Amino acid sequence: MLLPDDDEDPRTHDWDWLVELVALHGITVTADQLMRLPYRVEFGNKLQARLEAS
Repeated sequence: MLLPDDDEDPRTHDWDWLVELVALHGITVTADQLMRLPYRVEFGNKLQARLEAS
Protein backbone atom coordinates (compact mmCIF):
# COMPACT_ATOMS: atom_id res chain seq x y z
CA MET A 1 0.00 0.00 0.00
CA LEU A 2 1.42 3.34 -0.97
CA LEU A 3 0.10 6.45 0.76
CA PRO A 4 1.24 10.06 0.94
CA ASP A 5 3.84 10.76 3.61
CA ASP A 6 2.44 14.20 4.38
CA ASP A 7 -0.42 13.03 6.58
CA GLU A 8 -0.72 14.97 9.81
CA ASP A 9 -2.10 11.96 11.67
CA PRO A 10 -0.49 8.53 11.02
CA ARG A 11 -3.58 6.85 12.47
CA THR A 12 -5.47 7.73 9.27
CA HIS A 13 -3.73 4.85 7.46
CA ASP A 14 -5.54 1.52 7.37
CA TRP A 15 -3.23 -0.18 9.89
CA ASP A 16 -5.78 -2.84 10.85
CA TRP A 17 -5.94 -4.00 7.24
CA LEU A 18 -2.16 -4.34 7.17
CA VAL A 19 -2.18 -6.25 10.48
CA GLU A 20 -4.67 -8.70 8.99
CA LEU A 21 -2.70 -8.98 5.76
CA VAL A 22 0.60 -9.89 7.40
CA ALA A 23 -1.23 -12.26 9.78
CA LEU A 24 -2.18 -14.32 6.72
CA HIS A 25 1.57 -14.88 6.27
CA GLY A 26 2.06 -15.97 9.88
CA ILE A 27 3.40 -12.64 11.14
CA THR A 28 2.06 -11.26 14.40
CA VAL A 29 2.29 -7.49 14.66
CA THR A 30 0.22 -4.67 16.09
CA ALA A 31 -0.94 -1.48 14.41
CA ASP A 32 1.25 0.50 16.83
CA GLN A 33 4.31 -1.49 15.77
CA LEU A 34 3.57 -0.89 12.11
CA MET A 35 3.13 2.86 12.70
CA ARG A 36 6.67 3.06 14.06
CA LEU A 37 8.26 1.46 11.00
CA PRO A 38 10.05 3.83 8.63
CA TYR A 39 8.71 4.22 5.12
CA ARG A 40 10.83 2.67 2.42
CA VAL A 41 9.96 2.57 -1.27
CA GLU A 42 11.98 0.39 -3.61
CA PHE A 43 11.63 0.60 -7.37
CA GLY A 44 12.26 -2.39 -9.62
CA ASN A 45 14.93 -2.19 -12.32
CA LYS A 46 12.48 -1.45 -15.15
CA LEU A 47 10.79 1.41 -13.33
CA GLN A 48 14.11 2.82 -12.14
CA ALA A 49 15.45 2.80 -15.72
CA ARG A 50 12.31 4.49 -16.97
CA LEU A 51 12.53 7.21 -14.33
CA GLU A 52 16.18 7.82 -15.13
CA ALA A 53 15.41 8.08 -18.85
CA SER A 54 12.73 10.74 -18.39
